[in-house]
Amino acid sequence: MDAITHEYHWNDREKYYSDYQYLDSLYEKKLALLSQKLGKMHGVTTNIRFWRIIIGPWLRFFIDSVFDRYENVRSLKELHKIENTSMLQYKLSDWAQAMDIKLMYIQPGKPTQNAYIERFNRTVRQECLNLHLFDSVESAQNITTQWLWIYSNQRWRNKMTVVSRTSTLELY
Repeated sequence: MDAITHEYHWNDREKYYSDYQYLDSLYEKKLALLSQKLGKMHGVTTNIRFWRIIIGPWLRFFIDSVFDRYENVRSLKELHKIENTSMLQYKLSDWAQAMDIKLMYIQPGKPTQNAYIERFNRTVRQECLNLHLFDSVESAQNITTQWLWIYSNQRWRNKMTVVSRTSTLELY
């Protein structure tokens, strides 16, 4: 296979520094905007520090990741004169409606509900996804289904015993 490796756009330290400054100011603007909107949506009067703790790491990672991917595609298009490509733009709600998926949002006044989802996502990554190399979609589905069953039915509830959900119900 003939292939070339494209140089990473942040190998240029000057570009990296200017992009960092740009992304930092973008992060601060978006965090301020989101903290106002989320405070209003949840009916809470918290300052930006609260939202920096709750969504700050995610927001920064998201902004940096999207920018990094965009820059990679942009620089490849310039360097190799790639044509007939486009960045897809759509609204999540439109896509979900087309796929017949119901979007469920965090309840107003309960911004910490996302913490439960984030903890579950971390657990899935640490206990399942990081431990396996998947060679196909089917193997990924099988392994994650097995893990989810164990997670839902046979979990360590304390350091001494394994208590499944069904055996816990039998105790009552």
